[in-house]
Amino acid sequence: KQDVAAYLSHYAADFQTPNGEPRSAWEKLRRSRVAGPKSITVKIISPQVSLEGDAAARVTFRQDYRSDRFKGTGNKVLELVKVGGRWLIRQERVGS
Repeated sequence: KQDVAAYLSHYAADFQTPNGEPRSAWEKLRRSRVAGPKSITVKIISPQVSLEGDAAARVTFRQDYRSDRFKGTGNKVLELVKVGGRWLIRQERVGS
């Protein structure tokens, strides 16, 4: 849906940005990448979830991303944390 606010709401307050940049800089880049393209299609291939206690999980999968600006397929790892009954992304790695 390219709803930037909804997209960003899935990231934990203590999200570790990929390159250690300030969260505000990371969000600015995300806003342009989510709202900018005319359309975005994402396919998740072979997801695997491993729980790490009651409030943490790791999700690994292959992602196929397509938009009018970029096309790419690669491996992705999401480190999730449960906050207030919601699973949020604490860390995200590509190519792992």
